[in-house]
This record gives sequence, structure tokens and C-alpha cells, in this order.
Amino acid sequence: RLSCVGTDNFEAGRMAAQHLVDLGHHEIGMVFPNTADNDRAKGRFDGAKSVLREVKPEWMLEVPYSISKAKAACVELLGQTHLPTALLCGNDVIAQGVVFAAHNAEVSVPDDLSVIGIGDFKGSAEIEPALTTIRIPARTIGNMAGQELLRLLKSQTGELTRQRCDLRLLERHSTARP
Repeated sequence: RLSCVGTDNFEAGRMAAQHLVDLGHHEIGMVFPNTADNDRAKGRFDGAKSVLREVKPEWMLEVPYSISKAKAACVELLGQTHLPTALLCGNDVIAQGVVFAAHNAEVSVPDDLSVIGIGDFKGSAEIEPALTTIRIPARTIGNMAGQELLRLLKSQTGELTRQRCDLRLLERHSTARP
């Protein structure tokens, strides 16, 4: 039993998928890290799938947590004759790689392909186009976790808590209506 401070990763994936659906996308692919030993990625994946239900297998990629490897993995996907209108990425690092791959393949983001990430990592607002993402408030989580640790150290009872931080959609310039 542990105290926990974090976000609802299922909800983050659901929010990202719902944003794309609300824009009018029906042909959506997913680019995620391996979910086998990653509860955050699995939660996001499951949340996205709860909205998307069916995704074409050729539009589902598993890539490592790396901009360059995500970029390389998307070359084949973006070379297909029939592309999805949107790609939902398991995190912003992968999404940044997807944006770079699209640029190299002369696929316009967001005119030809909308891209959304999860995390609001460093650089996500600065790339061109700025990445639409679900903000996971890492600094807030860290501060709350530190405060919780201090509380537990001072506590005589060791009462455990669960604290959830709010998520927020940051609609920037990498998503648009199809």
C-alpha cells in the first residue's frame, strides 16, 4: 500500500481521442510505446481505444520513447497511398517524431494529417506546428508528491492518500478538421 499522486492516464487517452473525433476525424491511427510493462502508456492506450473502438492494424504503430525512432517508424506509414486523417500519439516525444516524419514525407500537419500527443513535454509548444496535447502537470505532481512525502514522514498514523491532478487539452496548431 502506497500513497499516490498522479493523473488518470485512461482519461488522458480518452480526451485525446475524443478531441480528434470532435473535430470530425473518422480515420485515426495510433502511435504508442510498448504497453506491456508501462501502466501509463497502457492506460492512455485503453482510454483512446474506448473512444476509437476500431483502428486499422496498418495504422497502429509501436515505437520506442524516442523522437528519431518515432520519426523513422512513421516513414512507412506516411508512405501509404491511403493515410489516416489523424494520428494519436501515446506521448509528446513520439508525437514530435511524427510531426518531423510528416514534414519529411511532405505531408502537411494539420492540413493532411492531424497529430495529437499526451504530456505537454518541453518543446511541444515550440515545434512547427505547435503540438496539440493533453497537459499532464508534471511540476504540480512533483510538488504534491513532495508535500505528501513530508506529511507521511511527520505523520504518526501513516495514513495513505490518493491525489489526482487535473488534465487539460491544449489545442495548438497540429490538429484541425479533416
